[in-house]
Amino acid sequence: MHELLDESRWPHIYVYEIACRCDNELCPYKTREQIINVIDPRVLDFYERLRAHLGGRPLSINSAIRCSPHNHAVGGVRYSPHMVWKLGTKDGKKQAYAIDVSIIGHFSSPRQMRDEARTLDPDVRIGWKKYNTFCHFDFAFNHPYMVHEEMRRNWVRGGEW
Repeated sequence: MHELLDESRWPHIYVYEIACRCDNELCPYKTREQIINVIDPRVLDFYERLRAHLGGRPLSINSAIRCSPHNHAVGGVRYSPHMVWKLGTKDGKKQAYAIDVSIIGHFSSPRQMRDEARTLDPDVRIGWKKYNTFCHFDFAFNHPYMVHEEMRRNWVRGGEW
């Protein structure tokens, strides 16, 4: 049986969907408690709103939290918002800020998903232009690890790439 991440707040999100998908049994991002401690709740709230907006039809989460070795293995960028970072928060809490959601069964293109998603939250940053089967959504607009021009240009509220 799959365990829900939080039945009252995110009734459609299971632990296995958000957990790091690496094969390392010692990965620190596998259990409900580990995930709750590091995921930015805005990402999960956004997913729930997107699902509701689509009439409650299930969406597939391709990726959420990644440990550093897994991020490298899947070709993620060096400073990915899928990874857990201390982003200059006042409380020093480390968080992951991103989720990738499949368009399969819902949209014919990432652009269509982007158009629908944009109506739900003007702050969400959306990656859609270079993907064929999913959209990347994140709330990492205060991410200090901007190492190249594309990140600096798009790492803002409501940014896209």
